Amino acid sequence: MSDAFFICKCSLSLRLSFCSVFGSVMANQMSSRLFEDLLSRYNKLVRPGKSPSDAIEIQFKFKLAQILDVHEKNQVLTTKGSLIHRWSDQRLSWEPTQYGNVTMLHVPGQLIWVPVR
Repeated sequence: MSDAFFICKCSLSLRLSFCSVFGSVMANQMSSRLFEDLLSRYNKLVRPGKSPSDAIEIQFKFKLAQILDVHEKNQVLTTKGSLIHRWSDQRLSWEPTQYGNVTMLHVPGQLIWVPVR
């Protein structure tokens, strides 16, 4: 009886593993297709917006990680941190249902328009 249970248990775990791997492969294929569709005609030298006069709202945030030095006499504060900026580029939007419900895609900053270089 325990041998039969063991065989069924192995069979079930193999099916679950296959579904997990198959789902990951499908998600990777959809992400790859989305990446290609978004960036094949994208020009990072053209700023977002329908016209050149459109304002682009850019949000900046500085996350302080460490104060490295304070020089009171010269009034200089040296810090270490991250500058985070956020904006919308409609050219990089998509309908998730057309790409296997992919809702997030990581794109290297070198490939897209960025407000600060």
